[in-house]
Amino acid sequence: MQRPRLNQAVLFLFCAVTSISVFAQGQRDYTQTPTGVEISIKQPLYGIKLIRLEPLSDKIIHVTAGQDLSSSNSLIAIKRNDTKVAYTLKQTGDVLILSTKAIRAEVSTTTGNIIFKDLQGKILLAQSKTPYQALLPKLYSGESSYQLTQVFDAQNNEAYYGLGQHQQGMVNYRGRRVDLVQYNTEVAVPFFVSNKNYGILWDNYSITRAGDIRDYEPLNALQLFSKDGEEGWLTASYATKEAPEKVVLSQPASEISLDWLSDQHKFPTALKMQDAIVTYEGAIGSGISGRYQLQLKYAGYVKVWFEGKLVADYWRQAWNPGAAVIDLDLTKGNKSKFKIEWIPDGSESYLGLTCLPPQTEIEKNTFALQSESGKAVDYYFIQGDNADQVISGYREISGKATMLPKWAMGFWQSRERYKTQDEILNTVKEFRSRKIPLDNIVLDWSYWKQDQWGSQEFDLSRFPDADQMIKKLHEQHVNFMISVWPKFYKDVDSYNTFDKANFLFKRNIADGRRDWIAKGYQNTFYDPFNANARTAF
Repeated sequence: MQRPRLNQAVLFLFCAVTSISVFAQGQRDYTQTPTGVEISIKQPLYGIKLIRLEPLSDKIIHVTAGQDLSSSNSLIAIKRNDTKVAYTLKQTGDVLILSTKAIRAEVSTTTGNIIFKDLQGKILLAQSKTPYQALLPKLYSGESSYQLTQVFDAQNNEAYYGLGQHQQGMVNYRGRRVDLVQYNTEVAVPFFVSNKNYGILWDNYSITRAGDIRDYEPLNALQLFSKDGEEGWLTASYATKEAPEKVVLSQPASEISLDWLSDQHKFPTALKMQDAIVTYEGAIGSGISGRYQLQLKYAGYVKVWFEGKLVADYWRQAWNPGAAVIDLDLTKGNKSKFKIEWIPDGSESYLGLTCLPPQTEIEKNTFALQSESGKAVDYYFIQGDNADQVISGYREISGKATMLPKWAMGFWQSRERYKTQDEILNTVKEFRSRKIPLDNIVLDWSYWKQDQWGSQEFDLSRFPDADQMIKKLHEQHVNFMISVWPKFYKDVDSYNTFDKANFLFKRNIADGRRDWIAKGYQNTFYDPFNANARTAF
């Protein structure tokens, strides 16, 4: 008679320890795995059929959602799962709740909607219930993929920080569009921290948008009026720097889109770009009242006036175009005076202007992430009592940052470039004679011969004895660093070596594209996705 009672007790204890929920009736909507739980979605609201939750710690939950959850290696996370994290599972109706010692994730087994809460039931982060397509089928070079989208609700007074290094002068990215694209001066880090004490690490490596993920509209999405009040365009006036008061050419402009080298042909042939001053003038309006975000891309000097007030004043701070966002409040039915003055700073300069219309009330209260390509939505929810703890969770997932040597914490001297060996030695000599602390000096590009980009060899006419130069720097306790450029001119020795090993992207070569150096040289880049190519580089 005692044996059945003992077996029941053991069974109860086993269920509690292993977090397996047993239901007397009905079929479970989930399957427990060694590292978490997989949930089948009955009526996918977002097009997601399966969701996997894996607790990595008491405060970190890894979420994967898609059509197929086949495992793949992460380029971001070194910690993917942990079988030792204690958690419980509970299903109430169509809601499955995974709870750790600090947080819980609630998943609707009907729609796939996810809500993260603390143990007191306070919402930390909720997926938006507004329908959207999370998985949009795409095809790239014959390989099937998805455009991935995840939309979260934004709480009252919520702010979002992080996402890398960007140049628009913004700190809080709520209501803003952030493009995560890696290039010179722009650093893409798919991680943000909320002032509500949580963070999201988005595990995707394709071009990604964050925040307000809408497409920018061309300038003519606004009502445009010329200097003389004609509807449909602004008045573009061209003058020379030598005689700025004398208009050489005037023409209508319904768009401003000199964004790329391939757009340079749009500039009038009546005068040279490097000699010009360009003015766009008139008025703008809209049939919708609200705040418009104008995205300005520029190289050279540019000023913008709105209703006679100077609202933007920028100059080229790097060799590539800069970017800025200008907020303008428009009232339905009103014309607002608008003027741009642009002074190009060379024969190849840039100016582009696009806009985001006012957000709807729903858009104002969401924060989204969207990647061009991926197999599944993949992110880590990280909770903390403060930003430090959230960032610590990010560090736990991605690994510890390498501690730099002490000298790297000191002062680095760099400029666009030093053209000769003597310039470097004399610069360091001047720092030392003035007793200004100096730990490192950087030699930027073009230390090679003009036609030898990618050779990584010093031009001996300007750097006759690099070994001796570096030795002298080290004797003065100054470190020496070069900028590394993964670009190769066609037919330099390193190009040929990489080409034979199939380590190069060849489209630039096939297209016959040339850069801007002197007569222009054919060039391309190595393939950093190839491990052997990375080692060779």
